[in-house]
Amino acid sequence: MLKTRYESFDHTADLGLRIYGKDLKELFENAAFALFDQITATDSVGASKSEVFEVTGDDPADLLVEWLRELLFFWLGHDKLAPKTVIKEISNNRVKAKVYYEEYLPKKHPIKTEIKAVTYHMNKVTEIDGGYEATVIFDK
Repeated sequence: MLKTRYESFDHTADLGLRIYGKDLKELFENAAFALFDQITATDSVGASKSEVFEVTGDDPADLLVEWLRELLFFWLGHDKLAPKTVIKEISNNRVKAKVYYEEYLPKKHPIKTEIKAVTYHMNKVTEIDGGYEATVIFDK
């Protein structure tokens, strides 16, 4: 049984996250949560609207970066915060998910961390005892 969804670690001027899940589905859901939880207090974000996302990648690690890049663009390009995602389908190179979101409201959603990009630096997805672990570095 995994104890936590994710944890952060120091990495020079960037933000490092270790993300956990009992399977790839939960790992990708937790990765999405971790991204938005770093940006703002996710408990202040509603989730009454939704969109379907479909992302591809070369392998699970590449797929995770592409998934997080799409979600980061959802925020940076469209001012939408997504506290909840539900993975509908996932394989080693494709993820399809329903992303629940709310439009950004500055008075309601204080920004905790400015994230500029998802990087490939130290990026990995590994099977561990009890599930999966991913490492992701974000440019701040």
